[in-house]
Amino acid sequence: MGQKVQKNMQKIKARLIIFDLDQTLVNSTACICNSMNVALQSAGASELPHEKIRPHIGLPIKRFFEVLLKHAHPHFKDFKEAELKEKITKGIQAYKEHFKKTCTQECTLYPNVRETIEELEKRGKKLAIATTAKLELAVSLLKYLGILDSFEAIIGEENLHQVKPDPESIYLITEKLGIPPEQTIMVGDTAMDMEAGKSAGTHTIAVDYGVDTIEELKAVNPDGIMHDLKELLDYID
Repeated sequence: MGQKVQKNMQKIKARLIIFDLDQTLVNSTACICNSMNVALQSAGASELPHEKIRPHIGLPIKRFFEVLLKHAHPHFKDFKEAELKEKITKGIQAYKEHFKKTCTQECTLYPNVRETIEELEKRGKKLAIATTAKLELAVSLLKYLGILDSFEAIIGEENLHQVKPDPESIYLITEKLGIPPEQTIMVGDTAMDMEAGKSAGTHTIAVDYGVDTIEELKAVNPDGIMHDLKELLDYID
């Protein structure tokens, strides 16, 4: 279960909440894994079981694909640089096309996400997304799920020189919205999300239903760990 808010805990005076996307707001595991297997097949590699793919969710797409191609293709070590580059380009395109076609069937909001977002908006909080996913895929997914307009800033891989755990995505959002990090909460499902928030100077709250285990999350000492996103409302003043 999640780490519940203590009654004597001092609530966070936050004006901005930045969310990771995949496995924090959206259960996209099946779509990501299936799309990655399509990408691997396009490069002449074998499919991988979802449990082999899942731990790498959250990596930038190029690195994500390359790591898995190394595991799935028997001749990976023999690829010349130009051949590997061609396979990566082809794989990423196959991934994007399959994800766009299937996200409407396979991706869903986690329980209480929509209600929590609506309540945060009622409280006058600004909301944003910091994801390592391609921006176009993130926007398409948020639009389909009906929550795109709730977010005042969305930062994807294309916007970044450095991805999480580097704090660049968080700095871009806080600067764009004019809210300092100390009045911001970073919410995510991985230690990388928490490390990015800490490096930027934000408060950090993890969800325990995503990629990283609760032990991995506790190891980076976030301000809180939730089992359900609605618990976020109890943290915020």
